[in-house]
Amino acid sequence: MIEQVREYKIISKIGEGGMGVVYKAFDENLERFVALKAIHPALTTDENIVARFKNEAKVQAGLIHPNIVSLFSFFKENNTYFMVMEFVDGITLRELIRENQKLTEQQALPILLQLLEGLSHAHSMGIVHRDLKPGNILITTDNRVKISDFGIAKVLGDRGLTATGTKMGTIYYMSPEQIRAQKDIDQRSDIYSLGIILYEMLTGRVPFNTETESDFEIMQEIVYKPLESPKKFNPSISDKIVTVFEKMTHKDRELRYITCYQCTEDIKGNSPLDNFQIKIKDTASKISVTDSNKLINRKPINLSIIKDVRLVKKIDNFDGMFRSISLKGEIYTVSFHPDDRMIASGDSSKKIKLWDVSSGQLIRTLEGHNDIVYSVSFSPDGKILASGSADNTIKLWDINSGQLIITLEGHNGSVNSVTFSPDGKILASGSRDKTIKLWDINSGQLIRTLEGHNRFVWSVSFSPDGKILASGSFDNTIKLWDINSGQLI
Repeated sequence: MIEQVREYKIISKIGEGGMGVVYKAFDENLERFVALKAIHPALTTDENIVARFKNEAKVQAGLIHPNIVSLFSFFKENNTYFMVMEFVDGITLRELIRENQKLTEQQALPILLQLLEGLSHAHSMGIVHRDLKPGNILITTDNRVKISDFGIAKVLGDRGLTATGTKMGTIYYMSPEQIRAQKDIDQRSDIYSLGIILYEMLTGRVPFNTETESDFEIMQEIVYKPLESPKKFNPSISDKIVTVFEKMTHKDRELRYITCYQCTEDIKGNSPLDNFQIKIKDTASKISVTDSNKLINRKPINLSIIKDVRLVKKIDNFDGMFRSISLKGEIYTVSFHPDDRMIASGDSSKKIKLWDVSSGQLIRTLEGHNDIVYSVSFSPDGKILASGSADNTIKLWDINSGQLIITLEGHNGSVNSVTFSPDGKILASGSRDKTIKLWDINSGQLIRTLEGHNRFVWSVSFSPDGKILASGSFDNTIKLWDINSGQLI
């Protein structure tokens, strides 16, 4: 086993798949554990394998989402390609199913919802995973579900890497159109695969004959044979979820859900969720991104979920975890009005919604953004709401009338965070373009741009006296800036 690759000290070999070896490593520069994935040296002369490896890096680098394993770096060293990825402390979904034999509906649905969120993000960027399976779904010790191994994902429109007739993917989870080797595989194939994973979570088995050694027989079942109802193996499953499963796995993709969001809405509409914990044998793991299911030093994991609610006055704490709040759509940001009587939320529907705290009723909806609203912030006097969006703009709204005041343009990437200075005269925005911008609220003019981060800026915040701005980034740093001079402190 190799001992060192650049600044990465190899700790242990975690697993080995058909395409590469995965090591747990320590980044000596940034002092953190990472997963280091290397293509097999014997395969480095295979141009198709190298192309797939490069494609995996390209795909994952563009996927920044809490439910997707992050890629930190990609490089070639001594004729071997390496990917440096997030080290995931947890277990695979496959292990979770094996240890519990099968999951209850209340246990399985929160996992499925997080998977739908991660895939929805990938699909919005034109990326289809094409190889979803319990072995590459990871559940962290803090209950986050993460999707790994986009290695054979097809970026829509990229015709160069997946030849017609090449069936990439694990056969039990492949869609009928993948079996047929159709050219135009789209997001509905992933939705089908998730449906099979849902079936396995609820029943402990896949809906195919696993006794046969014939791939052809299994492929014939996938394409032609109706799937048995999961209620046959788990009668406690609700009729509503059976209907959801059937729509996810329809053999005719035209009759499936078109988007993950549609599926999410139907699941949340059922609202059967209650608090629960999964007891896992006291032997547990630290695993990383790998095709292997090898686990070491496993620790118990509690998965906590709650009922689907529209709005609550506070977030209750239980079992060391925080209760979630779920509204319609994927909620990316919430902010209290200064008088505590109103909450603003931004979501995947591109809308901002204002809610009355005491009644839980919707006051009004603000529409104008063309993409996900990532951040909302009230001015200190509560008269203006700022919103930042994946459409690269900031909008200022009059709270009393709900009218748009002005649109601020200048970022070259999604606006992930907005915040007002304590005196309400300046707005700071952090963006995917790695910059922070300071705006004059009265004129709407750009005051200055702060540059210094090497990756996306995800959060900005003023000090109470308004003299310092803090920014947090995916480059693993926090920077403090002098507001008057714009200099890095």
